[in-house]
Amino acid sequence: MAQDNIYSEMSGEDTRQGEGMKTYLTMMIDSKELKKYVSKGKTVRLENGVSKEMITGTAFYYDQNKLIKVEEFALQDEKEQHFAWYFSDDKCFYHTLQSDKAESRALQLLAMSQSMLKKLIPQN
Repeated sequence: MAQDNIYSEMSGEDTRQGEGMKTYLTMMIDSKELKKYVSKGKTVRLENGVSKEMITGTAFYYDQNKLIKVEEFALQDEKEQHFAWYFSDDKCFYHTLQSDKAESRALQLLAMSQSMLKKLIPQN
């Protein structure tokens, strides 16, 4: 099983401002099957002269190039949130996000997954 890591960093023109964003991507591919795709980010911004940091992450899990689960987390000001969506046959059948936006987020995650699969695992 192959694993690839990608790192990118963006910051304002004046890095002394203390603002910026770092993104880490990890992909696990077995032959022509995507098994896992993880995106983690760290954002630092200034708010009223105080540096605020947020760490986020999204992990997509696959079985035979079909999305089966997505996990998301966010950590800010020592508050941590975790959410999960479970998929079968390109439909979300369960999620842990208690919000009226959970279904639309599930559709968004599915669309993101399908787009990634097309780019990462070209079909013959």
